[in-house]
Amino acid sequence: MAQRHRPAALRLAGLWPPTDEWADCYTGVMVDATEELFDIHDRMPVIPRPEHHDMWLRAPTEEAMSVVAKCPAALLAVERTDELQCVARRRRRMHGSCLALET
Repeated sequence: MAQRHRPAALRLAGLWPPTDEWADCYTGVMVDATEELFDIHDRMPVIPRPEHHDMWLRAPTEEAMSVVAKCPAALLAVERTDELQCVARRRRRMHGSCLALET
């Protein structure tokens, strides 16, 4: 039986500031997209290299911020799709807006 390739987990740089007003808040750290991906979106998440994971999680802020960089497009597998556009068209048809929640 052929072995199925199982990709490694994708790890994105994020922040988790606990707040009194909003409880725990989470956000992804973004950078400008690489030139090769800019036609898809103008921003992309920070994807730290495996050797930088521990530094991102444990280093002082200034040192951790040194890993905030664009991931080279050559290291990413990008599959283009129109699926989100189809979802947006369906929402407009059903609700008159792309922002309607599906129930």
